[in-house]
Amino acid sequence: MSHDETAGDGPPVVGLEHVTRTYRGNPPVAALQDATFSIRRGDLVTIVGRSGSGKSTLLNILGLLDRPSSGRFVLDGHDVTGLSQSQRTSLRGMKVGFVHQSFQLLAHRSALENVALATLYRGDSSARSRSRATAALAAVGLEARQDQLPSAMSGGERQRVAIARAIAGEPALLLCDEPTGNLDTHNGAAVVETLLARNASGVTIVLITHDRELALIGNRHFEMSDGRIREKPSPGGA
Repeated sequence: MSHDETAGDGPPVVGLEHVTRTYRGNPPVAALQDATFSIRRGDLVTIVGRSGSGKSTLLNILGLLDRPSSGRFVLDGHDVTGLSQSQRTSLRGMKVGFVHQSFQLLAHRSALENVALATLYRGDSSARSRSRATAALAAVGLEARQDQLPSAMSGGERQRVAIARAIAGEPALLLCDEPTGNLDTHNGAAVVETLLARNASGVTIVLITHDRELALIGNRHFEMSDGRIREKPSPGGA
């Protein structure tokens, strides 16, 4: 598969300047070293690398779950470098959606309730949350399954519910950590098609994967090794 959409011009959604993350220890561990790159609105960025290469550290920084040790990070026009924890939490709720390898759905809540809770916790009214959840489930092709519990769904359907939950608040950035890692080929392909459709509608996506074939869906491709990230030429030189 390939991604042929042209990313938007405008200001970048993500801008990193010489970002480093070092964890204390003896010796200290430089999990992320001098990361400098930007992500444009509408990009689908894929990142590959071995375990321990720094992918999770980078994702946690992009998702405002961790702070850089040094450098500057701008998220959708907001310089987050000096924000307080509460400001970062608020910005994360407004600007970032997460899709994890393990779906992290509440077992005793319907698909609609799982998705609605994402914006309800952010401060939306109950009616607004349900409206957004209904629209998000329709966007991933699950409007007919909104009253089902996760246990009544396939792995692929559960992951699509997780995607709906992540996009319900219309985030500027969707972060996907091994989104097909727990799925068989058929369900994995359905999730990939869902992500491609969301990206084609303008959602900016960063996707971490061990699957180098899956990594080809992006319009930009990065590789991480020993805490350093570099952009690779797109296949075919595009």
